[in-house]
Amino acid sequence: MDQFEREDSSTYTEPEQTPVSEPTNEAPAQPPVQEAPKPKKSKTPLVLTLLLLLALVAAGTFGWMWFQQSGRVDNLETDLSKARNDVSRLETAAKAEDSLDDSAVTPDTEDSDSEAIIKAALAHAQAPKESTAVSYKTEIMYNKGGFARVSVSAGESGFAQILKKVNDEWVVIVEGQNEPTSDDVKTYGIPQAVVDSYKM
Repeated sequence: MDQFEREDSSTYTEPEQTPVSEPTNEAPAQPPVQEAPKPKKSKTPLVLTLLLLLALVAAGTFGWMWFQQSGRVDNLETDLSKARNDVSRLETAAKAEDSLDDSAVTPDTEDSDSEAIIKAALAHAQAPKESTAVSYKTEIMYNKGGFARVSVSAGESGFAQILKKVNDEWVVIVEGQNEPTSDDVKTYGIPQAVVDSYKM
């Protein structure tokens, strides 16, 4: 026997073996992982976006209504302006007609032209802007040979007009409170009888 075998078997003890567990397919149990709570999303940006959209829609609607209203106002102003022009034209025509009724025709006239002379004299007298509201009275002082002299008065003040018939229309050629000048007489061929009618 060998040296190794000599040993007393009584004293020999086998080393203890720890039982080996068989491998399993299960994963070792791990403690449950707790997820961090997700932060709640703020609703403020959504609310602000909705408010902004509402404000834009309101502004657009207001702008459209404003544009429509301004167009209506322009149309009304145009209509009002036309109506005022019509009224002033009618008032002027009524005043001229009233003046025709108040006008006197002297015996030294050709009656066929009297109405045309009065209309021409009144139209010329009311042509200045400040004279449209004035009520004039007229009197034909002379009317012969295509010339006429008309006295035009408004209250206490007045003036004379000399008219000449040109192409079947009566035209004012001289107006004022004094007799026509010699230049006027030469330029328009005013007869001496018209100038003399100032002295009556």
